Amino acid sequence: MSDGKGWISAAWRESECACGEDLKKLRHRVDQLERDNDVLVRKLKNSIDDCRALGKQAEEVQEKVTRLEVIGQTKGFNCRVLVRYGISVDLSYQDDGRTLKVFLKEGE
Repeated sequence: MSDGKGWISAAWRESECACGEDLKKLRHRVDQLERDNDVLVRKLKNSIDDCRALGKQAEEVQEKVTRLEVIGQTKGFNCRVLVRYGISVDLSYQDDGRTLKVFLKEGE
């Protein structure tokens, strides 16, 4: 004699199969996102290292420079526009690196 609950257990098993497939898809997607995240983290760390290296180079240049020469190289014009000795410089990059400002100071 059936207790009438057989259809419930069959429906439950079918539901478990469908959920199991969805769960597999979700796990696969999570794994892919974790791999993508690892790649992005490595790229970010490399970018930060590159920025630190460039910053260090800029500091070394700023400490070492005692002369500034600006050379004009345009059509019909090829000469020194500005020459200053015994100076120190501060460099400032602005506008997402599109603008370089050079601040001249008396030599230290």
